[in-house]
Amino acid sequence: MPLWRVEAVARAGAGDGPGALTYVSDVTIGRDGTLYVAQPREKVVKTYTPAGRYLRSIGREGAGPGEFESPGSLGWRGDTLWVTDPAQTRISLFRPDGTFLRAITFSHASQVTEGRTQIPAYLLADGSVLGWWQVPLQLLSQGRVVSSPMVRFTARGEPIGVIGRRESRNEFGELAEGNSRTYFPQKFTDTPLEAVAPDGSSIVIVRRDAATSPARTVFSVQRMDASGRVTLSRNYSYRPIPLSSGAVDRALDEHVRGLGQTRIRTPEAAVLRRQLRRHLYRPRFLPPVTALVLGRDGTIWLRREELGRSMAWWHVLDPSGRIVGRAWVPATLDVRYADRAQIWGVEMDEFDVPTLVRFRIVPSP
Repeated sequence: MPLWRVEAVARAGAGDGPGALTYVSDVTIGRDGTLYVAQPREKVVKTYTPAGRYLRSIGREGAGPGEFESPGSLGWRGDTLWVTDPAQTRISLFRPDGTFLRAITFSHASQVTEGRTQIPAYLLADGSVLGWWQVPLQLLSQGRVVSSPMVRFTARGEPIGVIGRRESRNEFGELAEGNSRTYFPQKFTDTPLEAVAPDGSSIVIVRRDAATSPARTVFSVQRMDASGRVTLSRNYSYRPIPLSSGAVDRALDEHVRGLGQTRIRTPEAAVLRRQLRRHLYRPRFLPPVTALVLGRDGTIWLRREELGRSMAWWHVLDPSGRIVGRAWVPATLDVRYADRAQIWGVEMDEFDVPTLVRFRIVPSP
């Protein structure tokens, strides 16, 4: 299997000024290489050149045409940029230069949606919209499987039918103190991963059920088109890696920091750590796949087990599901886009300020 290394070649959003980044909800790439970054805190989509130079912001805060309350996912239908706004249950469409075209607003709940209001998640290549129920964290933290329909809608926001189901299990933990509830994402969850191709042509689901023994087992990759027709279904064999005490300790440290206790050795942090340990989902073995990213070139990128090292393995599949390479990527990089030529990922500094870094793919000789 070819080995690929990566080389940092550009940074976007570093420093102060209008191009500086806050929380990044999604990233997509235009045909000319322009980078589009959703910024829900600032209620805009920021754009950068392939070299990382800030260009402009698209949209602004508000409920009017081309305005956002909380921009979420990004993608393309041809040369049209679409941006979801879950808070306003709509999708806004723009030209690549940021000119607003129109919006798709969702209808009310129906029998097809099992009586629940769906939020627009992705615009698909045929012009239909994929939506799903935003499951309450209280349900996701109960340790049972929560299943909800993946519903396809018309461009007018009317439900067409169910093309699959989303399954969530062991996805969040809950800390309770009196009437207060704090939720945290489970590090070792076996909830299936899902992603939609940047051009909306397909939906990919990775099922990664927790292994129960050290014997070789499989995880699966399934791809379906906008109608729900399965176009790829393959199993990939692997040997489970035991969940170590060191991995558990690293997960607890991450959660303590994420919940606001930046000094993990203080007495308050020690109490929080004990509470987290009681509610942390701990399978016997590490999840075989920990992240899923799809490229505009049809590649499927799978981040493998979290081993606590400075670098992480990503397996790269071609559109037929064949493994065509392994990329050795910094483990701290939150990869948001990847294809055979480049990777864009979020890098956090010591103050949790994000920067987007572009890496060039360098195949080994």
